[in-house]
Parts: sequence; structure tokens; C-alpha cells
Amino acid sequence: MSRFNGARSLICTPFLLVLAGLGSGCDTEVTVGPQPYVLVADLEVTWGIAGSADPFLCDQLGIDRWLVTADGPELRQSNVDCRGNFWSSEGDFFAIAEGNYLITVEAIGQGFTLALQSASFTLIDTGALQQLYFDFQPQDFGLVF
Repeated sequence: MSRFNGARSLICTPFLLVLAGLGSGCDTEVTVGPQPYVLVADLEVTWGIAGSADPFLCDQLGIDRWLVTADGPELRQSNVDCRGNFWSSEGDFFAIAEGNYLITVEAIGQGFTLALQSASFTLIDTGALQQLYFDFQPQDFGLVF
């Protein structure tokens, strides 16, 4: 018997036991407990500048797009073209898990954040669309670091 036979049997034994179990006809059943039911709700985030959503303000303030983030039990983002007709997350936050969120709206221009507003929001399924509005002011715009 060579000096390697003992080591080889130690390495091969677990592998052979697995193969023997697979070939024995035994069924292995994995049981997973009940999956938790996640309650969801619909949230729409809207915003304006001094109460206006006029696309003319995009050029005036150098805004290319808006980035809206819902950070909580789920993380979702919505990119909205500033020159679009309606400044809204629309359906991007529909059927989102209930819970506490930090909602952030960022004005992006030439790859930089020009203005940012955030609010904590508790999302609970009420059966109705929940809405959150941010109102920026012209003096809010400048580079945000």
C-alpha cells in the first residue's frame, strides 16, 4: 500500500457517499416555509419650481433631467426628462412595498446635481394613490456637493 492511499480514501469517501445517496433512489425534499405576504402601495412623486412645471425653467436653470429615488424596503429610481410635459414619477413607484422611505428629487444638469430635496415618507396601502410634492425655489439651484 502506498503512502497516498490513506489520503485518497479520505478525499474520495465524502464524494462516494454523495454518489451513493443519489443512486439509492432516495428522494430529498426541501421544504421552504411560507413566504411573507408583502403589502404594496402606489406612490406618485411630483415637483415644481416656485409652483410651476414649465419646461422653459429647464433651460433657464440648466436642468437636463430629474432623478427621483425611493429608498426604503425597496430601492427604485425614476429618470424624468426635464423638458417633458409633466414632472412626475408617474407609475414608477406603483406596487412598491409598504414601509418607511427617504424620497429624494434631484435636478441634474451636465452630469452634476444642481438642486436636491428629500423627505421621509411612510407608505401604507390605503387603497388610494399616495402623492408627495416637492417645491423647489429658483435660489435652490447651484452645484450640490
